[in-house]
Amino acid sequence: MTTQRRKSRLGGTAVFRPAGGKRVGARAAKRSNVLIVLHSDGYAEVYAAPRDAVKVRVVNLLATDRAEEVLAEKYLDIQLGPHWSEIRVPGNLVATGSVGECRSVAAEVDRVRGVGIIRGLTR
Repeated sequence: MTTQRRKSRLGGTAVFRPAGGKRVGARAAKRSNVLIVLHSDGYAEVYAAPRDAVKVRVVNLLATDRAEEVLAEKYLDIQLGPHWSEIRVPGNLVATGSVGECRSVAAEVDRVRGVGIIRGLTR
């Protein structure tokens, strides 16, 4: 599988549209599985099974101060256009995540060992 890899700025959102062009808010009979893998450099991979059951668009939210966050959200809605903006409402939010901490392999091994030690102490 060939993918284009681009560095992106921090912050972003993935917007999903129900399969078959169904109306926003309509319940699908069967759910599709979607996995989003965020790399430490901001690159995102989106996996879906079945592939043709979802329509995905990945966009970046402008990096701003807290005070300017509302303006950045409004600018994003303008960029998205009416179709995607109608989907991007709190009731349609499925999950959230953060790339705030991305450990190296060695750091993860140390973390797992530490958890094992703590579990041993609590028994």
